[in-house]
Amino acid sequence: MHREHLTQLQLDGQVAAIEKATDAISLQARSAVEASARDLSHHHAQIARETGRWITIASDGLVASYTSFAAGASPAVRKHEQMARAYQPRSRTTS
Repeated sequence: MHREHLTQLQLDGQVAAIEKATDAISLQARSAVEASARDLSHHHAQIARETGRWITIASDGLVASYTSFAAGASPAVRKHEQMARAYQPRSRTTS
């Protein structure tokens, strides 16, 4: 009986050690997951800010390009309109 009691105590001690190790590993894993979630949220917010910044830059660039194109195209269009109005086709005479 004494031997069985010692064996049971040893088993109980081993079970307690395993449970303690399991709890420690679980806590470490939970902490790692929470840290990863925080990092992911931080990166998501950073990407959102950068995306907004690049959209603003691209939009401003498009507006500037359009404005520049429109300003440059207007004189060219007017010049060609004047040339078209001034163009007098030669009259063809048929014999």
